[in-house]
Amino acid sequence: MRHLTLVTNGFFGTAFLLGIPSLLAFFYFAANTLQLYLTKVPPLQRPASSDTLIRGIEWGAYLMGKAFSLLGAFGFYVCLLLTAATAAVVTFSVLLFFTARGIEAHQAWARIAGFCLMGILLFHSLGLFLSGARLPGLLLSAASIYSIATLWRDWT
Repeated sequence: MRHLTLVTNGFFGTAFLLGIPSLLAFFYFAANTLQLYLTKVPPLQRPASSDTLIRGIEWGAYLMGKAFSLLGAFGFYVCLLLTAATAAVVTFSVLLFFTARGIEAHQAWARIAGFCLMGILLFHSLGLFLSGARLPGLLLSAASIYSIATLWRDWT
């Protein structure tokens, strides 16, 4: 098996392994974000009772409602952030897929994109290696160095 075919299949496999679960997660978080956005809570009314005991119970319920409203707003922004993150991963996997298609067709732009993507992966995997995760960082670094060397060797 040629080395370039191995690198291309690595791009395809990574695009598939990142893209499918991220696409499902994107739809899940987008639906939850839309549901939280469309479900508006009516504004709470301030307690207005003349009895001290009832006013205390009403204020307690009012403050509890405000706390849950704050929790709901926090959940909305968490879902919104996760939707954006999964959209970025889906975009990255689509980029990987089209780069693999271009490498397979021996396009120069695809090799340049492959260099850039593998350089980014090398940078992150070296950070992972230095932060304490030795084996995953070493494996990812070796894979990215192999891909860069293969793309360079078959290009020249």
